[in-house]
Order: sequence, then C-alpha cells, then structure tokens
Amino acid sequence: MRNPGPRNMPAANSTPIVYFLLSLTLEILGKIVTKTKKYAAQVLGAQALSPQSQLSRWDSMNLSISVLKKYIGLVITMGLIKVKRVGMYWNKSNPYISTPFFNSVLSWNQFKLITSLLHCYDNTRPEARHGNPSIMEKSTWDTYVM
Repeated sequence: MRNPGPRNMPAANSTPIVYFLLSLTLEILGKIVTKTKKYAAQVLGAQALSPQSQLSRWDSMNLSISVLKKYIGLVITMGLIKVKRVGMYWNKSNPYISTPFFNSVLSWNQFKLITSLLHCYDNTRPEARHGNPSIMEKSTWDTYVM
C-alpha cells in the first residue's frame, strides 16, 4: 500500500520558484517561448510595420525562458499589488504609488510586447485554421503547448 500525499517534493528550505516549477516546468516554458516566437513571426510577417510600432521592437527583445519567467513573476505580483491600470505599475512620476520593482525586472514596453504576442498554441495546426470550437473543449494543458 502506497502512502498518500505528494511525491518528489523539494526540500523545505526551497525557494518559491522551485515550487512554481513543479507545475510549470522548464519544458513547458520552453514550448511557450517557441509558440510565442512562431506567433510573433506570423504577426510580423503579415504586416508592414512602421519604425515607431511597438511590434517592430520584437527582435531586439530576444524572448527566452528567463524573460518569460520574469513576465510571469510580474503577472503574479500584480495579483498582490492592486492599481487602477496596468501601466501604473511602471509609473515613476508619483513616489507615493511608485513600484520601481516592476521596471527593474522588465520595461513597460517589454511587458506590453510580450502581452500582445504571448501564445501557447500553434495557429498553423489544421484545427486552428478553421476556428474549430473543439479546440476550446480540450482539457489538457498538453493540447495547448504541444
């Protein structure tokens, strides 16, 4: 008879990121990075961008697992610190409501760029091309990151 409860638990003195990576593994993060880059290439290849466009800065951002972890960390932190608008997390003009931590992790422009292009699904898959509603009915995470 097996003992109930979790297996493969990290040491009690582990950092929060170790626990986080039990659910969102480096493999899954890598797949999200790959899907996001592929989607960005589709979006950027489908339109002519002006040099002033935020999307034109995508190549210089160099999305990686490390950058994606920072992005997710900021999103989680946003759940702990409430402001009226997302851009206010990067506000430097009012020292009473300033949250300099956010700008030290990612710039506001980087955050917006990742938000606009973040993708977990391959749009080139046959079921995605026709707006197939069965995609939304699938329940496993692997469906979206594979």
